[in-house]
Amino acid sequence: MTVFRSIQYNLQNLRRFDGQDGKAVFLPYLMPVIYLVSIGFMLSIVPVALGVLGNSDNPGGSWIWSSLSCSLVVLVGIGLLAAAITRRLRDTGRSIIWAIPPFVLLLIAAGLMSYALAGMLSAGAPTDLFYAMFTVNLVYLVSLAPLAFHLNRDGSSEAG
Repeated sequence: MTVFRSIQYNLQNLRRFDGQDGKAVFLPYLMPVIYLVSIGFMLSIVPVALGVLGNSDNPGGSWIWSSLSCSLVVLVGIGLLAAAITRRLRDTGRSIIWAIPPFVLLLIAAGLMSYALAGMLSAGAPTDLFYAMFTVNLVYLVSLAPLAFHLNRDGSSEAG
């Protein structure tokens, strides 16, 4: 399946959590979504980053915009991937439970990021909240490993 057909198929099936999808349907959709979410996430922290660097007109309020936009980007990413990941996990014979920890940790990290960076604006040095956010991000990355392993397994729809 081509990338564009995979994207079209998965966008048309955003609300369909039943059934199974093979790697040929899932992987060409996954990568563009991850890239777009990553770009959106980076753009959403620009106001806080400018404040940390001292280049912002409103450094104190920039964390509000960043918190809202980070959370929105994460929710859009989850919305775009939830059904596809569910169908792919089902195809490999795994439970949706494998996807819950990364999604929850990503939401927590998104909420903490702007607050942690806002603390750096006022204190000028990393705070305990920054270290908490960093730790949550590390745990999130570790939780992605088993999910990625299961999503990349051969499933029933790939079998001959």
